[in-house]
Amino acid sequence: MWCPLKWFHQPVLVFYDHITTLPREVNLIWGRKLNSVTLLFYLNRWATFMWAVVQLAEFASLDTLSVIFSAIRVYAISGGSWIWPMIVFTLSMVPVGTNLVRSLPVSLTLRFTHSASMLCILQDNYFVTAWYGVIQVPVTIGTRVCTIVADLLILIITWSKTYTTKRAADRSNVNTPITTMLLKDGV
Repeated sequence: MWCPLKWFHQPVLVFYDHITTLPREVNLIWGRKLNSVTLLFYLNRWATFMWAVVQLAEFASLDTLSVIFSAIRVYAISGGSWIWPMIVFTLSMVPVGTNLVRSLPVSLTLRFTHSASMLCILQDNYFVTAWYGVIQVPVTIGTRVCTIVADLLILIITWSKTYTTKRAADRSNVNTPITTMLLKDGV
């Protein structure tokens, strides 16, 4: 049977193993001199860890990394407040969720969203295509609206922080170009 997230459990198990066995590793291995046993242990352990990182990195596209970077940037600009970075992160992750659902097979998606009687009616490819055509437009619009709102929040937070800093610099008679302020504050 096809499982849409079958690749996901293997890296998670590797990370779980690393987290749960780290205290024992520190006690039993880290204090020893480097010899063939410890070298083999380190090669095995960290090669497996790197494999798990690569597996997850294949799923996490550059867009996902950009979302994380944007949330961290908003956190730094907002002075350590968690509310704005969480809103930006959540809104920016909407495309990741919709892309994940779109990557599921049609029959699996229909099983998640409709009853068994509706599933029998929609099994024909024509009806499935029509159903996706109807639902795809609002989902696409909703996804793009979330992304636009997240980007607008990032701009507004950056500009307001930059304006506050520029106003304070002007009051103190410090001549600082606006480009320096923008680069300093995260744009």
